[in-house]
Amino acid sequence: MMQLEKYIKNKLNTFEYSDKASDWNEFEKKLPKQKISITKYFVIGAAATVLITLIGVYLLNSSSNDVNNKQITTIIPVKKSNIDKRTKKLENIVNDNIQKEEVKNTKIAIKDNANILQKQISNNKQIQESEKDITDNLTKIKKEKAISDNIIADNYQPKSSFHASSQHGCLPLNISFKANENHENISYKWEFSDGFTSNSKIVNHIFKKAGEYTVKLFTTYKNNHKTSISEQTITIYPIPKADFSYTKDEDAYYFDGPDNNELSWNFGDNTTTNEIDPEHVFKLIGETNIELTVKNEFGCISSRKEKINISPIFKIANAFSPDNNGFNDEFSPIFEYPENYDFELYIYNSQGKLYFKSSSVNQSWNGKINNTEQLAEKGYYLWKLIISDKYGNRIIKNGNLNIK
Repeated sequence: MMQLEKYIKNKLNTFEYSDKASDWNEFEKKLPKQKISITKYFVIGAAATVLITLIGVYLLNSSSNDVNNKQITTIIPVKKSNIDKRTKKLENIVNDNIQKEEVKNTKIAIKDNANILQKQISNNKQIQESEKDITDNLTKIKKEKAISDNIIADNYQPKSSFHASSQHGCLPLNISFKANENHENISYKWEFSDGFTSNSKIVNHIFKKAGEYTVKLFTTYKNNHKTSISEQTITIYPIPKADFSYTKDEDAYYFDGPDNNELSWNFGDNTTTNEIDPEHVFKLIGETNIELTVKNEFGCISSRKEKINISPIFKIANAFSPDNNGFNDEFSPIFEYPENYDFELYIYNSQGKLYFKSSSVNQSWNGKINNTEQLAEKGYYLWKLIISDKYGNRIIKNGNLNIK
């Protein structure tokens, strides 16, 4: 076997490639960045190309030997520089293939992106068309609604009704009225039988006289001028008169109240009564407020207050004769309720000289000057009485006295 054949055979028999990851990683560092799977395929292709070239050289040499009738051929050893050139060429081929693959992938990516963009444009167009359809439908609906509203407006019949805060009551009565119709374009007109009118939806009115009143509400729809009417009756009750009169004598006060009513008296001295014509004895003196409250059959109430100057009820003589005959021998006031009062009694002669002074119901004037043994002359004298109650109220009474 010729030396070249041996060389090729030896290379074919001993050819192998490394499957170690480290060897491939070292090789990939020399190549442009690309997926590992593509790099491996190009390296295997390059190795196969080297083998095919070697086999071609061998076959060429074999063919030359046959033509020259098996002449001896001198094998020229392949220089290392030639091998480096071929390796460089293979690397260039590999790089070109990688670049072509990248360009191809870029074109595919651009095409895919263009397809996606086209789809987005198409979708946007569909959205715009949908929005336009929606806008057109809304416009159509609004027009149809406007037509429908106009038809309804032409046929709408307002309903007149209202609420009153009260149907009846006592004078003076303030009642609030409110229309119930809430539709748009409504006008209101109120008419009261006492002459009051209004065009508001809510009305307040004060009734100042007793009796029955009719309240009417005219509710009109402005679009078609159709009108509905409603009415209610309001009853106003009279207020009773809380008038009273009174008289007095030496013993008591007598009050005269209105009949056919429920009465309540307050005499201002912590005493009350429900009698129509009560009799009352005051235990205080000075001014006091008499209050009468009257309620009629409708429950209407009125009251009246009046100030009365109350004098203590007592009796005092205008003459006496101190002759020791056992009859009218002493002079002193006699109180109805002596326990309720304090008093001071003064006796003066016609010249204003004090003849007697006392502050006790148990001490009377016996006709002697300052309670001595000297009797006062017969004739006229003046007396002064100062009366106080337990609340500090005071009154002064004066009078004449004759000694017979």
